[in-house]
Amino acid sequence: IVGGRFSPDRARAVRVPDEELVGAVRCHWIGGNQFPFYAVGALREVGVFDERLFFGFDDLDFGLRLGAAGYGVFADGELWHRERTRTGRLGVTPEPSLGLEDPSWRRYYSTRNMVYILRNQGHPRGVARLVARSLAKPIVNLPRHPRVAARNLALNTRAIADAFRGRMGLTVSPG
Repeated sequence: IVGGRFSPDRARAVRVPDEELVGAVRCHWIGGNQFPFYAVGALREVGVFDERLFFGFDDLDFGLRLGAAGYGVFADGELWHRERTRTGRLGVTPEPSLGLEDPSWRRYYSTRNMVYILRNQGHPRGVARLVARSLAKPIVNLPRHPRVAARNLALNTRAIADAFRGRMGLTVSPG
């Protein structure tokens, strides 16, 4: 039903405009825990999901690799539009939050995996932006929320360091 696009240089998901949700919509990943279908030849050429990512963005990595090899990932535009209508998400313009939440194991894996993917796929500008964003946001929040900001800064720093070291797989317990 839904998918997503990604800007490697900005290291951000990019919302597909409502008016493009017609027919087969080109994406970088399929969302919503769905099981998409892939051509056997594409799988043989680019491989399957990277198990080293453990959690987070394995579908994005796979979709970006498919795209780089000349294949496409598509979602059904009409179903996607209906889902946005049903959930009241038509015309939404997402804005990044300036606030912080308590860090979680999910944040660690998202940051680590995104840095790793961007590095492996040759997007240094995206790596730089993601690292800057991951460190600057907690630093800016230190005066207002010192404990939460310090925990975010520590976890983000660890995630970035692990990505650069190639320390992948299960490294932070979800428990």
